[in-house]
Amino acid sequence: MYYYIVVEVVEGDARNVLCDAVEKHHASILVLGSHGYGAIKRAVLGSVRTTVLIMLIAL
Repeated sequence: MYYYIVVEVVEGDARNVLCDAVEKHHASILVLGSHGYGAIKRAVLGSVRTTVLIMLIAL
């Protein structure tokens, strides 16, 4: 089994761009980093990671 890594630079809302890329490339894994914000700051600012996870589960 072979794996390959795709690197793209795309402009737009991170939530939509990431979900579109997963669908476009039929990705089986998506790796996202974290700023390490606490729960309160994350709740106020929102979390791209959480939103993308919810959107991809809905597919």
